[in-house]
Amino acid sequence: MIEAVHPELTAFLAEIQLGQGRSDIKNALEHSAPAIERLFFEHTRTESLQILRSHFPEVTLENADWLGLLDEMAGGFQMNKSASFIAAFTEKVEDFSKRSVVLAIKREWKRISGEETPAAWAIQNRIPARYLFEGIPDGGDILKAIEQPQTFSAGKLEEFLTLLQNITVSPME
Repeated sequence: MIEAVHPELTAFLAEIQLGQGRSDIKNALEHSAPAIERLFFEHTRTESLQILRSHFPEVTLENADWLGLLDEMAGGFQMNKSASFIAAFTEKVEDFSKRSVVLAIKREWKRISGEETPAAWAIQNRIPARYLFEGIPDGGDILKAIEQPQTFSAGKLEEFLTLLQNITVSPME
């Protein structure tokens, strides 16, 4: 992946991968220092982000989120555009998106109900939480998504989030 954009790093990356002697790695590093500094040590890592974004054009994340996901990858950037790196990073992005939607769903639940969980709402109001969503399509599934989001796909969770965002708060009487 990096070598496609910076072919001058090929020798350095090969030395690292082959585990050659220190002097060979040092020489390769000296010839590649400016590119390595831009890619890995520049504080905003702008060029690294551009490379990543070029392989995931459909993903829209903030820079900090991109860098956080990259930092979570074992070994960071792979030395080449391997299918395993692309698959692993795609999985990281999907997990991040799902976590973000789950947090937004929980925020909306709290806005609507004033409680942390459907069980807490039921105890407070002395009726099952399903009555809060009576007449709302997928009301039971929305409650399940609040309690057990892992049972739903990211797409379905996004649908539930949209439904929740359109619910106006009306106090229980």
